[in-house]
Amino acid sequence: MLLSFLLRNTGQPRGAAWDKVKERLLLQDSSIVKFAKKIPGFHDLNLDDQIQLIKHSAMAGQIPYLANHDEAWKWFKEIILDMEGLQPLVLQCKSQIVSAVEAFRRFYATPGELALFSAVVILNQDVPQLTNRKAVEKLNNIAQRALKQEVLGKGNALYASCPSHTTLTYF
Repeated sequence: MLLSFLLRNTGQPRGAAWDKVKERLLLQDSSIVKFAKKIPGFHDLNLDDQIQLIKHSAMAGQIPYLANHDEAWKWFKEIILDMEGLQPLVLQCKSQIVSAVEAFRRFYATPGELALFSAVVILNQDVPQLTNRKAVEKLNNIAQRALKQEVLGKGNALYASCPSHTTLTYF
């Protein structure tokens, strides 16, 4: 996901700082996979679709987490966005990432809202190479309705088993 993208495009950087980056990104990737597996209906999707959805949600799925965890956001800005060897890669999207995180900080989302928002991001029916886009679209619609009900304060039994976003450890 994000780590494999960085490794493919940076020429295998070396050093203790890079080792720490790899360690944290591997933990983040693992957390996204664990979270996705807990989304109701995710296991019913074709395995290839599950993989594509997880791969394509790696960065976007981090926005709510980074917006609500100052330490992680500080680390991400200092290491990922400002690391010298990564500048050519992040230069084109740095301002968009910063803008998204700063905008998301103003929402003051609850853990339930964060979890449902993350589910909507992961269940993106516009991901290329999906084999069953309709099944993903159906799950995305359910997640969107659940998020709307959560935001309106009604809760949602459909997503009662969806984990709280705060139980995930990305960094």
